[in-house]
Amino acid sequence: MNKKYAIFNQGGFPSGFYTEDVHGDLIPQEAVEISDEDWPAFLGAPGKWVWVAGQRQPAPEPSEQERVARTRDLVESRIRAEGSSRLQAIAAPYSEEERESWHKQEKEARAWLEDSSVSTPLLSAMAASRGISLEDMVLKVMENVETFEQASGAILGTQQKLLDELAAAQTLEEIEAIAWPQSE
Repeated sequence: MNKKYAIFNQGGFPSGFYTEDVHGDLIPQEAVEISDEDWPAFLGAPGKWVWVAGQRQPAPEPSEQERVARTRDLVESRIRAEGSSRLQAIAAPYSEEERESWHKQEKEARAWLEDSSVSTPLLSAMAASRGISLEDMVLKVMENVETFEQASGAILGTQQKLLDELAAAQTLEEIEAIAWPQSE
C-alpha cells in the first residue's frame, strides 16, 4: 500500500505532499498521513479544504480583507502578464538575433546623426547589403526606434495607469473592474 502524507501550515492548509513510493525515507517527520480520499481533495481543490483535529474539513470563508488582498494580487499578476504579452507581440516579428542588434543599430544611428564621419560598421554593412545609402539606413533605424518607443511607451503607460487604479481601488468590485482596454 502506498501511504500518502501532507504537511499543513498553521491555518490547516496543505503546504507539501509526499508518497512513500516517491519520497521513501525522505518524508519529513512533521508530515501527517492522509487517506486516499483526502489526497485528491486537497490536490484538486487548493484552498477549499483544511486539516483540523486529524481530519479534512471545509476551509473557512476568507474575510473581506483577505478576498480583497487575493483579488488585488491576482489582478496585478494579470495586468503585468498582459503588459508583457503586448510588449512581446510588438517584437515578435523579429528574430532574437536581430533584436539583439537593435541597441547597437540605435547607438550607431544616433552617433552618425551627431557626426556623419563617425564609424558605423554595423549600419554600413547593413546599408551596403541592402543597396541603400548609409543616411537612408540611419533614417530607417531611427524610424523603427521611434515606432517601437511609441508602441512600448503606450503599453507601459497603460500598464502603469492600471496599476495606479489598482492601488487606489478599495472594493472587490472596483478591483475586479480593472482590465486592459480591448483595443490597445
